[in-house]
Amino acid sequence: MDKNKIQVNELNKLYDEIYYSNNNDVEQALELISNLISEKEFEESGIEVNDLSDIIHIAIETLEEISEIFDNEGLIDSYNFVAEKLENLQSGELDEVIEEEYKEYFDDDDNLELY
Repeated sequence: MDKNKIQVNELNKLYDEIYYSNNNDVEQALELISNLISEKEFEESGIEVNDLSDIIHIAIETLEEISEIFDNEGLIDSYNFVAEKLENLQSGELDEVIEEEYKEYFDDDDNLELY
């Protein structure tokens, strides 16, 4: 599985979460997420994802990227929303959620099966 596919998946999840949030800057945030998805959607990064820790690292990297964009645009509510999600991810609170979501790509030895 290519790194960009994971990034697009994580951005799509974030899009849905922000869409249903009560943030004051939802429309602007959704537009920025859509733009970033468009940039990554049709590119191949060439970076092979081997295991769950790689997926978590990519998810963190993706959230850091979009939080920087939100910060630069002054979208405080969405920035804070992503910062909290990022904190939960970095603390390991979302490891099981990520593992469950991507488990179909793992073989019996917990190695990622690339399609």
